[in-house]
Amino acid sequence: MRGGDDRNPAIESKIPVPTDSSDGLRRSKRLASSTNIYDIPKELLVEILCRLPCAKSVYRCKSVSKSWGSLTSDSYFVGRLLWLQRDNQTLIPGTIINQLGDELLTTDLFATFRRFFEFEHKKGRLIVLLATWNDLVLCEDISLGEYYIYNPRTMQLVNLPPIHQCRCIWGCRPAVGFICEPYYKEEEDRLADNSDQKEEEERKVIKIDAEYKCKVVRILHPDDKEKLCFEFKIQVFSSEIGEWRESLVSCPRGFIYSGIYSRLVSRFGFASNGMLYWNATDGDLLGLGPLMINKKSTTTCSSTTANGDSGYQFHVIKLVRQELEDEDLLSSLYYLQVHHGRLQLVQTVENEDPSGVRLSVWELKKEELEQMAVQGGGELGQKHRKTYNLMDQVYYHELTSLEYMGSDPNDLDTCFVSLTDYHHDREPVTYKCNIHTGEWSEMETTFTGLALQVMFPWWPTPVPTISVCSHTE
Repeated sequence: MRGGDDRNPAIESKIPVPTDSSDGLRRSKRLASSTNIYDIPKELLVEILCRLPCAKSVYRCKSVSKSWGSLTSDSYFVGRLLWLQRDNQTLIPGTIINQLGDELLTTDLFATFRRFFEFEHKKGRLIVLLATWNDLVLCEDISLGEYYIYNPRTMQLVNLPPIHQCRCIWGCRPAVGFICEPYYKEEEDRLADNSDQKEEEERKVIKIDAEYKCKVVRILHPDDKEKLCFEFKIQVFSSEIGEWRESLVSCPRGFIYSGIYSRLVSRFGFASNGMLYWNATDGDLLGLGPLMINKKSTTTCSSTTANGDSGYQFHVIKLVRQELEDEDLLSSLYYLQVHHGRLQLVQTVENEDPSGVRLSVWELKKEELEQMAVQGGGELGQKHRKTYNLMDQVYYHELTSLEYMGSDPNDLDTCFVSLTDYHHDREPVTYKCNIHTGEWSEMETTFTGLALQVMFPWWPTPVPTISVCSHTE
C-alpha cells in the first residue's frame, strides 16, 4: 500500500481483464497486479454502488475509505441512488415503535437505543420518544427537559438548545409536534433543447436539500382548561434560527383544549402534508402549519422571545358524529395516525353484540387538508369514512379491553391491536388482523403504549443542521 493512501487492504479486490490471446492473458495478469477496486472511475463506481441490493449495504461503504466516504456523501451520488430506486419502484419499508423504543416489527434498529435508555434510567433519567418524521425520531429527556433528534439507522444524534420550561397544569405536559422539510423530492426540470427546435424538454429530477429545515412545536396549556380558546401560546424551535421562540397564535374557530367530560388533546402530534395535527378524545383535530411560519429578524438569542411569527394560524377539523345505533355500546376510542404520508383518524367501537369490534377509518385527501388549512378548518364526514368488522365471536368472548396499535407500514391491509383479559388476570396479547378478511393471528411480542411509525427512505436522512445564534441579549 502506498504511503498516505486511505485504502483498506482487507477489502481490496482484483479486477481481471478477459482476453483470448496468450499475450492478452499476460497483459491481464500484469493489469491484475496493479488494478484494484479503488482504480475504478468514479462514474462507474457510482453506478455499481447505487445498484447494491439495500441502502444499508450502500451506507456501509462510507467506512471503506475516505474517498468512498466522500463519494457516497456527494449529492450527485445520493440523487443517482434515489433515482434508480424510484425507477425500480422500490417500496419504502417501516416499523412501529413505542415511547421506550420497543419495536412491534423486529428490525433491531432500536436495540442500541434501548440499551442507552436502560443505562440512563439507572442514573435516574427518563428518556422517551415523542414523535417521528420518516427515519428521524424526536426524543425528550423528561428529567432534564432536553430534546434530541435521533436517526436509528445512522446512530446520529443532535441536541436541541435548552428551553424555558413552563409549569405543568393539571399534571399534564405540553402537546408536542415534530416536522421537517423533505430531505429530497422529485421536481420538474425544464431543459432548453440545443437543436434548432425551440421546444423545451420536461424531465423529472431528484433534488437534495442538505440544509432542510425542521421545527419542534410545544403547545402550552391555557389557564382555563374548559374555556373556548381563540388563541394558544406556543414555543417553536426552528433549525434555521437555532433557538426557541414563544408566540401567541390565533385559532379563529375556537377550541377547548381540555374539557373534563368533552375532550383531552393528545400530547403527541403527527406530521402530514407539511402540517402538524393533534387529536382530541372526541375525534376533533387541531392543525398547525409550523413550516409556514415566516422567519423574522431579531437581535436577541434567548430561549424564548416576545416576537410572534406571522402569517399562520391554528385550524380545527370537526368530526361529524353520527348517532350510534348500538344501545349496548361499551367503549369508543379515537386514534390518530399517519400511514405512508396519509393522515387517518381511527375509531374503535366495542359493544356486547357478537359482531364484536368495528374499526372506522377517516381519511382526508391532500387537497382537502390544504383547503381546510387555508379556510381555518373543516369537517370530517361520512364520505371520508370506511368501516370494517374486526372481531369474531371467538375473540369477542376473550376481550375485556382493546387498544389499537396502528397499521402495518409494510401492508396496507393489516393493523395491530392489543387485547387484555382482566377477568383471567392475563397480560396483554398483541394480534395482527387483516381488515378486509377479518383473519387474526397472535404475535409473539408484547407491545404496549403509543404506536409511532418509523419509515426507512431509500437513503438515510441526516440529522438536521442546527444554526448557532451568535447574538446575545
